[in-house]
Order: sequence, then structure tokens, then C-alpha cells
Amino acid sequence: MIKQQKEYLKQYYEGISHYVKEFELRSLEKRTSRIFNTAEVSFEGFYTYLRVNGLLESSFFSTVNVLKEGLDPKKPVKDSDIFKIQILIIDIDVVKALKGQSASEEELKEGEKVAEAIKNELNASGISSIIRSFSGNGFHLLVPFEPIDVDKAKPIVQKCLKILSSRFSNDKAEVDTSVFNPSRLVKFPGSWARKGENTNDRPHRLSQNIEFPNNYSRNDFRVIEEFVKKNLSAVNPEVMAKSKKKHSVPVYGNAKKLLDYYGLNYQIKDGDIPGLKIFILKECPLARHSNNQNGASIIQKTSGLLEFKCLHESHSDCNIKDFLEKYPLPEEAKFKPDFTALNLATPVILDGWKLMEEGLFALNKEGEYYRVSSPVWIVEISINRDTQLVSLKLKYSLGKRSVHTLVVPGDILAAGKIRELTKYGIEVDPYYESKLVQFLQRQKQEIEIQDVHSYLGWRSEEEYTAAKTYAVNEPAIDSVLEEKSVYRLDSKGNTVTWKEMVEQEIVGTDGEIALALIPLAVILAWLQMANRISINSLSVIFKGLSSTGKTTLLNFIACFYGDSAKLVGSLNATQNAILRKVDGLNGWPVFFDEMKSTINKDLTSIFYQLSTGRQKDRLDKNSKLMEAVEFSTVSFFTSEVSVDNYLQELGGLLVRHLQFSDLQFTKSAASSKIIQKVAKENYGSPFKTFMESLMKAQPQIIGERYLESLIELNATIEEHPLRDRLLDNCAMVLTGAKLMNELLGLSISEDRVKKILVDVAESAFDKKTEQAESIPEKITEWIVMNSHRLVLEGGLTKSSYTSKFGSVKVVGNEIKVSILKSTFENQLLKQEFPLQDKKTVIDELVKANMLVGEKDRLSKRKKIKESENSKNRVSLTVYEIRLPKTADLLRYFGDYNNSDGGVKLFEKEVTPRKSEPSIYSPLPPPQIVEKTIEEVFAEIDFDNLLKEGAEDHD
Repeated sequence: MIKQQKEYLKQYYEGISHYVKEFELRSLEKRTSRIFNTAEVSFEGFYTYLRVNGLLESSFFSTVNVLKEGLDPKKPVKDSDIFKIQILIIDIDVVKALKGQSASEEELKEGEKVAEAIKNELNASGISSIIRSFSGNGFHLLVPFEPIDVDKAKPIVQKCLKILSSRFSNDKAEVDTSVFNPSRLVKFPGSWARKGENTNDRPHRLSQNIEFPNNYSRNDFRVIEEFVKKNLSAVNPEVMAKSKKKHSVPVYGNAKKLLDYYGLNYQIKDGDIPGLKIFILKECPLARHSNNQNGASIIQKTSGLLEFKCLHESHSDCNIKDFLEKYPLPEEAKFKPDFTALNLATPVILDGWKLMEEGLFALNKEGEYYRVSSPVWIVEISINRDTQLVSLKLKYSLGKRSVHTLVVPGDILAAGKIRELTKYGIEVDPYYESKLVQFLQRQKQEIEIQDVHSYLGWRSEEEYTAAKTYAVNEPAIDSVLEEKSVYRLDSKGNTVTWKEMVEQEIVGTDGEIALALIPLAVILAWLQMANRISINSLSVIFKGLSSTGKTTLLNFIACFYGDSAKLVGSLNATQNAILRKVDGLNGWPVFFDEMKSTINKDLTSIFYQLSTGRQKDRLDKNSKLMEAVEFSTVSFFTSEVSVDNYLQELGGLLVRHLQFSDLQFTKSAASSKIIQKVAKENYGSPFKTFMESLMKAQPQIIGERYLESLIELNATIEEHPLRDRLLDNCAMVLTGAKLMNELLGLSISEDRVKKILVDVAESAFDKKTEQAESIPEKITEWIVMNSHRLVLEGGLTKSSYTSKFGSVKVVGNEIKVSILKSTFENQLLKQEFPLQDKKTVIDELVKANMLVGEKDRLSKRKKIKESENSKNRVSLTVYEIRLPKTADLLRYFGDYNNSDGGVKLFEKEVTPRKSEPSIYSPLPPPQIVEKTIEEVFAEIDFDNLLKEGAEDHD
């Protein structure tokens, strides 16, 4: 269908270019207008415009007459903008059994008959050059001629339409006589015709061009004049005067703006009814009367209803429709009721619709209103710039009850879906579903569209979205946060009061670190977008006992952004729920109070995902990879104990979190209460002030202060393998202190902040050293705990070997443990070091002289007999771990050099040295000791066993 549509569009665009050099393209649905010069814009350029502006799925129209030069290309064309008339538009409308719906095939055939009859009549009269088009619900015949002055051509065109209507219109199809105005729009072939519900009998259709004249020829206008002259006398004068007068739909507007727009002279007189205004025109605007030009007037009623009257006999039947045919109602003069503050006690009229307490009513062709549904109307339209989805906020009334509000997706405006409103109690007559859709579609044009967004944070290096949009220059899309967002970004109070409290209660204490941390998420995401850092997210932990004020500090930071009661959460939720909350964040922080509140004591997985900025990969029910949640944020936590207690392994998380331990964050309990009170009464406002100041100073200041911070801390933090990565984190915090001072006028001590950051870095270095030292210990522990799965070397076969984890052999002062490659990599490394890089673990083993390979490999090849009686030997890949031959280890492995033929028996289990074994490790094996059969039986007291057995029998 897309390919076919493009062909229709191309055929018409290239064909009409032979006649029309410039035309206005207008979409009533999209409310867009643009003038195209066919000599300058290729079809591909025209098609790109349609695609980019979302017009391909809509109906759009164009002018066909010669435009004046120098028109604004983005403003709608009006009659006064037409230089000359060059095309007679003949519009054949089919009469449909179902109003507001598409035409059926049978109805279209009747319209085609009338179009063919008119074409034949014109051809017989010498008017042979005709452009034929199918409009989707009717037919167009466009008759081109050489450009003629408007004043000369317009009356001829009008008379020609009335002649054709009087001769060919019938009860199945009729000629529209109102299309004679010079700026008339016609359906652009290739656009859609969508009326009512899309059904098999009455489908939505693409309009298309049927035929262009040979050689794109034009008609002689004199032949058209002759046709009119010849046929005018044959037509009944009464028919000519009242040809196909359709019922005049009530028109509402501003009479003064209408008359001023066209420069018509008038005087205003008050009517007998309060609020009624009579605009007495200096002369009749429709025609020059030979006797007297007085007697014409426009009447505006209190409801905004417009009426036209002319006292001359020849105009006794004229009404407002006749006036508007010559002077179309401009946008600024249209009546626009305020639907956002609608009072149903006073009926509201919009075109042919009436909205009142009793319901929504539509006007029929006899001028009577009939009920369509309960009163329902649109009060707000929003388009989400992140999802591109449209939402409608509706209001509706159920009888005499109060007005209700409902938010629905934009695609509900279809006859098949509008009935879903009935589940909310809204009455919709099934026969008039399409009418309700038509009303809401029309009413949409009166509502200003509000752009909204779902995601918080940086959209570019110069634009940031939160409750509203912040930008260096005027944003391309000034959006607000959507109502259904999980974040409620309210604000209260003012920044001045907040700053006074900060200077009195926080500046001069360790709480200054919190002030520096406040904009960390904003800084991190901007630097990441600017490719200044590689880290996506970061975690910050305030560790301390209940009296240190860590929770006060967490809430204080949250209050900078909004109401802490709505922003601070807990980890007592599922991982998916937590990750949904951070989805799409790009410079907005999240807050979690008290790690101990979680029922899951192993937070390794969620902490790792929050700290890396990406959800771990998951498969859906069809085993397809699901789209992962990605974000850039800073997660703030409080905890009474070190974060290490909640993690299986720190691994790479060491450089992805900053833990501030045992600092006295507030001066006293009284000070803590003051901080809480002021923060809760002045939340959200400081963030707005900060962002407005940042945009005014240009966001590039973040990069400048970050570079300064790197240089300062580079001379302060000691050398260490983790130094460079932690230096980035610490520099971002110091950048926060600099920006808070510069943009908000605070007096944070940067020296104090640097001292605290140095302590945090050194603490991380110590943890890294402890972690490195623990790797050999964990490997040794795993071997000990799985010693029962290691078999003695010598006389081994492939089957007995591979059913275990490996083998063990005591050589000199060493215990050599050969672990199968698959077991070492898939069980030992993955289970004991799930978050650490395999290479890091192996490097530590090599440094400790525990892992010995061969040649240029870290693994070895071990030859094993294929079977017990076979001489063939096979090679297996193993990792050889060397342990010292100590008494403790020999208690687990025994002395495998013993060759006295004794039988190995289990002794009591030995408690391993480490009191808290890994959750992945099995229980320690029973101790094996060498004894002969004679020694075993000698230790058994058979007499006592027999005595106990006899007692049990009794």
C-alpha cells in the first residue's frame, strides 16, 4: 500500500506541475500548512516532507489557482492571496445512506455516472482538457484554462457550477456549488479519505488521479464563457438563484474580527436582547445593488451565533452561508469555546454540535438536534516525546452527578474503539459511535497540544528535562513531565530559605560532603554524554549508626529535587520493580533508605545493575533476548554496616561506589530537626534554581570544573592500581562542591570535601588489597571443601577421573591439585568469584605461585589411561594448583605416599578453618585414616554390643 500510495502521489505531483507552479498543501488533521514551488521542489523532496511530518496516513488538500508573490510559505492561503484563477473545480459528492461514513461501492458508481455525464457534456461543448480524479468518496473534474483575473473568472466559474448542478445533480450524487472561491482546496490524489469506521462495506480509501489531458493542454476560457452563456437561459432562474442550497449549519464566531479581517466598513448597534450585537454594513458585501447599497448586516448573538441579512429582494434568501462562501471565516474569528473550564449549565455550540447537561447533540439536515451520547469532551491533549504516543484527558458527566476525569490513549477516536468508554458509564448510542468520534476529532482542533516526557535527565549537552524543560536556548520542544510518571516532582517554598539553613546548619560540618554529592547525577550523565568518562552510573552509601544523621542527610539530598516522601524508597521490592523506576534516567538520582530493610540479604545482583547502569540480559518466554533497561544515575543508600556485608563479592563494584563511613553528618539532634523541617518546607525549588543557573552559565562549565578537580585530586590521592578510576569518581564529587558554590552562592569548604574524598579512596584501596589477599585463601578453601571429589593419582582411568573434580598428589613439600579445566572455570571461578574477571583471579594465583602451567599456557595436559586394562592413554586439560604441605591440609588429604596397604576409613568430620564457608561449597569431607582390618576389629567391644542388643530386644 505504501508503494502504491507513493505512485499515486508522484503521478499527480508531476502532472499538476504542468499547470500549477505554486500551491499550498494543507492538512486539517495535523493543522499544518506549507507552500510548495513545483519548479524548485522535486517529488522526492515533497514526499520526504509528507513522511517526516506524518501526513501519509492523513487527508491533505491543495490549492490550484495562481498565488500572489511573496506569501508566507507557512500561513494558510485565503482568497485575497489568489492572483488569478486558472482551474474550474467540479466536485461531485455522492449521497450516502450513512452520514459521516465512507461511501459504498454502489454509491460510488452513481457518482461516477454523474462525473462521466458531465465530462461528456463538456467535451461536446468544446471543453476537452479535463483532469479527472477519484477523491475517495467522490470525483473531481478539474478544468484548466489560461490564468484569468479573479474578478472576471469567479462569476463565470460560479455560474458554471450552478448550471452543472441544476442539470446533473440527483438524489444519488450532486455537484457542490460552493467550490467557486479562488482559494478553494481540493483533495490531493494519493492522500487518504477516512470517514467514520473502516468497514468492508465502507472502507477507507486512497484518493488517486485518473487522467491528465494529452500534452497537458488547457482550454480556451472563452469556450467556457460560451458554455455558460448558452446554458444560462435554459436553466430556471429560481433554480439558479437557489441552486442546491444546503441547510445552513449554525456558524459561531467573532463578527468584529471577521469584518476587520476583510476590511469591511460597519457600525455597531446594540440589539434589543442584552449581549446581542448588530454590525450594520456600509454596503452589501455580496453584490452591488442598483437602487441602494444599504440594508446588509451581520448579527452576533450572545452564544456567538452569526447571522447575515440583506433587505434587498434579490438577497431575501441569502444567509450566513452565502456570506461565508465569499468571505470564509478566518482562524482568528472562529468561535473557540474554552473546553478546559466548561460549565454544562450553559450549552456550548461548536459547528453542528451542542454540548449540554443532557448530553452531546448533533444537528441533522433538517436543522434539528439529536442525542449522540452522554456529555463527554476533551480538556487536554498530550504527545509524549519519548514514546510518540498521544493521550487524551476527557471529562464526562453521568446525569446530574459531578464531572469525572479520564485519561485515554489517542487511538480511542475510532468508531470501533470509542465504545470502550461505556465501561466508565458513558452512554454511546451504537448507531452514532462515528458521530461521537467526529465531534471529538473536531473538538481536538480547539485544544492546544501539550508536549510531555517520560524520562528525566539530559537529552543533549544543552537540554535537560525534569518537571519541565531546561535548556541553554529556547528548547525545540518545551515539554513537562507526564502525569502518570512514577516520579512526582512537586516543589514548595523557596531557595533563599533553603540556602540560609544550609549556611547555618550544614556548612562547616562533614555534611558538606552531602552538598557536594547533590548534583552528582547531573554531573555524571553530562560527562558521560560528552565522552569525558566511561562510567554510566554510580552508587553512594552513607554508613553510620542511627545517631549520625545519615537518614537526615539522605532526605536532605532528596528534598533538593522534590518531596523526599515521594522520592526516597527502599530495597524491599523486586529487582524488576526497582529497575523500572530507573529506566530511562539520564542524570536523575534515586534514593534508598536502610539497606537492612530488604528481605534479600544478598544484594549483589541489584547493586551491580544499579552501579553499572544496565539491567542484566534476560530471555522472554520464547527464549528471545528481552530489551534491557539502561540508565545513567546515582543511587544513594544508607546503611548501619558496610555495603560489603550485603554483597557476595565486591569485584568491579569497588570503583562503582563511594562509601562514606562513620562521619558525623549533623551538628546535633536539634540541628538535624532544623534541617528536616526546612528541607520539607522548601523542596524542589533549589533544584530549579540550580538548573536555571547552570543553563545560564552554559553546561560546559561542568567539564571545566571537572578538569580542575582532576588536577587538584591528582596531587592528593596516592598511587594505586585503582587510583585512576576512583580519581574520576572523586573528581565528580569535588565538581559538585564547586558548582554548588558557584551557581547557588554557597560557601562549601572544598578542602574539607577533598579530605573526605581522600579517606574514601584510601579505604577502597585497603579493600582491594584485602580482596587480592583473599583469592588464594578462597581457592584453598574450595579445594579443601571438595577434597572428597579429588581422587588419588596412580592407577587412574579416564572414567574415574572425569566423574570427579580432579586429582591430588603429595610431592615433597607440596600438595599438587589438578582440577579439570571445565570444573575450574565453570564451577570454581563462576561460583566463588561471580563478579570478578576470570583473568584477575588467575593473575592473583600466579602472583602467589599457586598456579603453574606449562610453556606459554596457564593450564597443563595430563595423560590418563583410557581404561583399567588398556595401554592407551588420553590427555585431559587441567589447572594445577600447588598448596603447601602443612599438617592442617594433610588432615584433609591424608598421606598419599603411604603404601602399607592399609584400608582408608572415615574419621569424624573436621571443621574447616574458615567459620563461614561459601554458600556454593559443600560440607567438608570426613577425614580418612589408614588402618588394617585387624586394628579395626580390635577396637570393637563385641560383648557390650551383644548386651545392648539384648536389652533392646526385651
